Amino acid sequence: MVLVMSKLRFEKERNKNPIKNLGYYIALGLCLTAAGVTGWAALSKKSVPKQNPDTVSAQVQSDLLTEDWDAIADAVNAAVSGVPAETASSEATEAANTKPESKAEVSSPAAESAPEKADENVFTLPVSGKLSKSFSITDFIYSQTLEDWRTHEGIDITANKGDKVKTAGVGEVLDILIDDLMGPTVVIRHNNGLTAYYSGLSSKILVKKNQKIEAGTVLGTIDSVPIELVDPPHLHLGVKKDGDWVNPIEAMGLKIK
Repeated sequence: MVLVMSKLRFEKERNKNPIKNLGYYIALGLCLTAAGVTGWAALSKKSVPKQNPDTVSAQVQSDLLTEDWDAIADAVNAAVSGVPAETASSEATEAANTKPESKAEVSSPAAESAPEKADENVFTLPVSGKLSKSFSITDFIYSQTLEDWRTHEGIDITANKGDKVKTAGVGEVLDILIDDLMGPTVVIRHNNGLTAYYSGLSSKILVKKNQKIEAGTVLGTIDSVPIELVDPPHLHLGVKKDGDWVNPIEAMGLKIK
């Protein structure tokens, strides 16, 4: 009965003073808020179990190891260069998948510019001239110098005194002769068992014995052949195969008129 009376009095007093009632509700709200915060803190404290420092450290290390550092690096590089991370990553992947060009496919400038090796079986005329006397080992040819008939163991190619005489092909200098009948002579061993005798040169020979030479190497210059002194200046070219004189034109495949 007393409680009911007190409540009625409280209600009566509250209705009489509305400002007082507003303060009451504000105070009540603050109390409830404080109680709620306190309860939440208590529950949060209870829900977070205490962890061993070693366990925490291990967990952190595991997190660091499992982190996608490639993605992070891509993002950082993209931020610095201004290129989107996805684009930078795709370009890096494409570059990694691109195979380097094979060395065998790369052409070497030195190999392209290297001159072709001369065919060792191809021969050319030692001097630019015409055929003045043919090879004749069976039929006799009249010699104007000796005024008799005799064989001619080579061919004569017209030239002017001082014209350069070149080797007809690749070979090696076997000997340099000073012959009383044929004049200064260079003996060269060519391929296919051919040995050539370049006679009628001047005394100034430009190659040495045992020297290996390429086709077109200058041997010397035209002078005269003592045994054919009456004939116009020319080169006497004789060729032996297996020790026997053969026709130089046929043996070397020379083209001459």
